[in-house]
Amino acid sequence: MAGWRGRPVFREGQTVGTWRCIVAFDSVAAVKPSSPPPPVLSPLVNPQLECLPNLYKDLQKVFQFQKVEKVPRRVLRDAKEQPIHSGEQEKTSDEADSSGSDSDGDTQSDKELAPSVQKQPRANRKHIDSITLVEIAQYFHLPIREASKTLKIGVSILKRKCRKYGIPRWPHRKIKSLDSLIQDLEYVLEDDPEEDGQQELLQMEEEKQAAAIKALTKRKKMLESEKETLQQKPALDLMTETKQFRDDVFKRRYRAKSAAIDMEMEMETE
Repeated sequence: MAGWRGRPVFREGQTVGTWRCIVAFDSVAAVKPSSPPPPVLSPLVNPQLECLPNLYKDLQKVFQFQKVEKVPRRVLRDAKEQPIHSGEQEKTSDEADSSGSDSDGDTQSDKELAPSVQKQPRANRKHIDSITLVEIAQYFHLPIREASKTLKIGVSILKRKCRKYGIPRWPHRKIKSLDSLIQDLEYVLEDDPEEDGQQELLQMEEEKQAAAIKALTKRKKMLESEKETLQQKPALDLMTETKQFRDDVFKRRYRAKSAAIDMEMEMETE
């Protein structure tokens, strides 16, 4: 019984050199063969086995043993028992000794060595559920981190609430862009004609100047209306006309800044 451990276990279909295992039966290793025996082992199917006429009958008798599902107790016991190496025994003994010594030590020293980490309290579930879209919309003009602090919830929770209300992205940048365009128009409309913002308008005739002011006023109202719509439906994108107007404003600011830099350089050279 003890000699079976070093013996290799063969399986059906396993190739060993030029041989291929067709049937495997090992009562000790609990290897069950297929049922019934393969027809290839019958002399009726394989004429080469006519010299062994009783082979197939003997296999049928042997295959009857698989109905008795009995494994030697020694095999079960050896399978359940997993020997512990000496290194693991020493490790467990050392851990037991260390745990015992630590328990006997001073508990106050452990408290002094422990780092003082203060975890931020999580937001209450009722408070999170009570936050509505109307409350969130009041802080669309703020960055998402400032808005989350004001609402007393985390950034990830605020994003999850926004997705719940159909807001894929925090609309702070779009609202900030509209505010910048509105302020730029207010500066042009309310500025003194002697200032630089009205130099181009002074070169026009009075009728053209009035038409330009009227167009700018209309543009301002459109931007304000779009801002209100965006606050109600933050998932909407900016209108194509608004994007084009924003690009024109950026180009005008860039040209004005470049002209001011060139003028300063000319004054320094003089």
